Amino acid sequence: MSPNVKFLLLLACFPFVHSANDPRFFSGNHLHTFAASRSFSGVVAIAENGRVRCEKAQGLADRGLRTPLTADDRFFIGSISKQITATMVLLEAEAGHLRLNATLHDYLPELKDTWADSVTLQQLLNHTSGITELGKMLSAPPGAHFAYNNLNYDLLGRVLEKVSGKSYETLAGNLFARYGMNSTIAQPLEMDKRTLVTVDRLVKGYYEQPDSSLEEATDLLTLLHTPSGGIISRLADLTQWNIRLHTGKILKAASYQTMIRPLIRRAHRWGNWDMAMACK
Repeated sequence: MSPNVKFLLLLACFPFVHSANDPRFFSGNHLHTFAASRSFSGVVAIAENGRVRCEKAQGLADRGLRTPLTADDRFFIGSISKQITATMVLLEAEAGHLRLNATLHDYLPELKDTWADSVTLQQLLNHTSGITELGKMLSAPPGAHFAYNNLNYDLLGRVLEKVSGKSYETLAGNLFARYGMNSTIAQPLEMDKRTLVTVDRLVKGYYEQPDSSLEEATDLLTLLHTPSGGIISRLADLTQWNIRLHTGKILKAASYQTMIRPLIRRAHRWGNWDMAMACK
């Protein structure tokens, strides 16, 4: 592992981007000034070498009620959920419960799609499966192209349940308990999504409209699937998760390198990104 581990963790109520490589970001004053210019609502932690350098909460948890955000509020963490799911898959591989080069049919024989005989777990993790939807043909041969798709990770969630004999909720809950992530929740894969409204201190999300106005994202409860985007957490839990993940406290060195090794450089509206397993 690198002796100098630095990262920026940001949870926001609507899209927001800034560079963690900008040294000014280690200044709380700069963060406040930049956020104020963008009407930022969210929480930010900056950690270096296992120590939190800066932690800030700004904006509103509920714009309708004008409820201020705090660092203890909880968010749908979106695709950060994929990093947690990828870690769970790698842990099961370390334990000998699955093989990354095995096909989907090896673990989910009930799938009727013929491509399940050729798509591997590694390709699901790397978004190179070619899968678009269940019941439809692949968009490309497995392994040929990168194409981001939440279904890759939702299928991995089902594989985890099959090989472990436990629910995704239980597997993730055990992982969270092991690392003291007491405010992090993985809801069952099959459930009435309306029950999520009872989660304590859950921040409302918003879509940014073309005119820069914000509209409440009332469909999050039905859109988000737990393995690919539906885990709920708070800033302190994810800060400790990142510190442990990137300092060798969770995965073995070989598994960690498998996770972070860049696979492809992808053009994005925010610049060119090196894409790795559940990471950018």
